[in-house]
Amino acid sequence: MRRILAAATGQGVEQVGDALVPRRGAVVAYGGGAPAAQSTARISFEGRMMTWADLPEAARRAAHRASPVVAESVESARLRWESSGLVEVAVGWRVYEDAVVVVEAVRPVVPRASRWPKATGPWEHRGTHVAPVAAPVRRRRGVVPVAGELARAFDGCSVPAGSAAGAALGAVQPEHRGAAEAWSYLPQVVRDAAERLVPAPTTWLGQILQRATRKGFPVSQEVRVLRMGDERAVVLLGARALAPIPGADAAFHVAQMARVPWTVEQVGLDLGAARVAGHLHATS
Repeated sequence: MRRILAAATGQGVEQVGDALVPRRGAVVAYGGGAPAAQSTARISFEGRMMTWADLPEAARRAAHRASPVVAESVESARLRWESSGLVEVAVGWRVYEDAVVVVEAVRPVVPRASRWPKATGPWEHRGTHVAPVAAPVRRRRGVVPVAGELARAFDGCSVPAGSAAGAALGAVQPEHRGAAEAWSYLPQVVRDAAERLVPAPTTWLGQILQRATRKGFPVSQEVRVLRMGDERAVVLLGARALAPIPGADAAFHVAQMARVPWTVEQVGLDLGAARVAGHLHATS
């Protein structure tokens, strides 16, 4: 899940100008093989976009390589209790042509009623996972429709996580929930192909983001997901945009955005033996 902040309120789109806004905090079950993509029409996007510049310097140094960057994302959408108290966890991943790097940082927070907890200290680098790429990166790109799947999935309504349909998707590890939700909005054919490459991920990170006008009209959406096992990794980058529709209100634009085809890039990587420094909950 993503960072300009995203809370799962189901009440529409936060009016945030033209900044990318992630969806944060949803608990979504997903185990693979879902029959249809889920709709973005009934989810909300709230928050602050987190970038590599927001991570502590030690984490940025640990993630730096000279090789070209293929894809990257930074996510801060989870909380964890540690011996010192409640912390917010930020995970950054970068795919280079010669390695996949995942870094984790934490900072102390205190709970607040009906709001995201308040930070009480700076980010601290917690650990780094580096998996070398053992062969040339493989890329595929195409435009994939999704509207037909939404019509089969409860007339375009997203599956509630607590419903029978949501339960059928299967439970995922807590650290994989953000990726599982972002994954569920992509077309089935895209998900199936990636799951064949990495059927049992040890690391699964991702988020869905939206850019909207100040009046709540969605302009574009992005999905960024890294799915990594011991021997292979796959990155899915989905993007779509919606031109303004004269005379239509924000609610109509939200519904239409959910039906726009995804332009998807799949990046496949063969991995060598990983190196881990420190401790990361994001990788198992």
